[in-house]
Amino acid sequence: MDKDYILFKKIIIAVTIVTSILLIGRILKEYEEKDLPYTKQIPVFDTYAKITFYKKNEQNHEIATEIFKLLRHLHKIANIYDNKSEISHLNQTASQKPFKCSETLWKIILAAQNAYKHTNGYFDISCTPIMKLWGFHRKRKTLPSEKEKKEVLKFIGFDKIILDKEKHTVFFSVKGMSLDMGGLVKGYALQEALKILKKYNITYAMLDFGGNIACPKTPPPGKDTFTIGIKHPIDQTRLLTQIPLLNRTISTSGNYERYVTIDNKQYSHIMNPINATPIQNAISVSVLTPSSINSDILSTAIFAGAPNLIIDNFPDTDILIIKMNDKKLSYRTIGKIWGKIEL
Repeated sequence: MDKDYILFKKIIIAVTIVTSILLIGRILKEYEEKDLPYTKQIPVFDTYAKITFYKKNEQNHEIATEIFKLLRHLHKIANIYDNKSEISHLNQTASQKPFKCSETLWKIILAAQNAYKHTNGYFDISCTPIMKLWGFHRKRKTLPSEKEKKEVLKFIGFDKIILDKEKHTVFFSVKGMSLDMGGLVKGYALQEALKILKKYNITYAMLDFGGNIACPKTPPPGKDTFTIGIKHPIDQTRLLTQIPLLNRTISTSGNYERYVTIDNKQYSHIMNPINATPIQNAISVSVLTPSSINSDILSTAIFAGAPNLIIDNFPDTDILIIKMNDKKLSYRTIGKIWGKIEL
């Protein structure tokens, strides 16, 4: 009897220990996850950059800090509204003598050159004179004339930029040219931030740089994928659709956030570089690709009117185009990921 009692007591103790271990494990798991997701954000590129971590890691804060340092560095280089930025110095002097680029700016310019080539010129960082013509830098009350538009095209075209690939210099062959990196700098920033995540072997952090979103290959806990909502371009309180996203990047360009008003009519900041005219019928373009920089470039190029044939240069690309004609919305999709579109 004493032996049976001792055995029973041992079993009770063992069960109690196991239960306690399981309970402690559950408490620790809940403690570890109670502060998740861990999110940090900063203002940059005239928007907000946000990093969301879905797992606890002592290095999360350090990683976020390193990425934000990168973003501030890129902002100082590519901000055309800062007279002290590197791109401003380039614009001020490159028609007089070759401008020596930093390693970072040189990489961005080469990416822009490649984009110009593969989009048949519809992605063109030399469109700043067109923006000025239409009043984005100094307000105007009347529409540009056909003569003004024809005249400004003399300053447009990446093919008018002379690059020295040994010395990393840029020279404008036409005085009056000016560059703006706004169409690809967020995509480039995402590309470089993803390299930092890879360096730390982080596969569970989502990056959102002003609507340019890169999702990692590891989804949030309990999910198979990330779910990304695409805002309605007219009614910002609702979504056009929701899509599953994993290990890819999405970028959206729209005419609803930045525009000028002339004669009581709004004109988009996205220009057709072929005819020096703002795009009117397209109001939103979303592009999903494996490449962060390509998603940014393509959303602008397709919005600007690039022909569908350029898609052949960018495999594994999904596109959603929203247009408005006679106050009626319509859409067109390339790829099957978009699901039901709620116009």
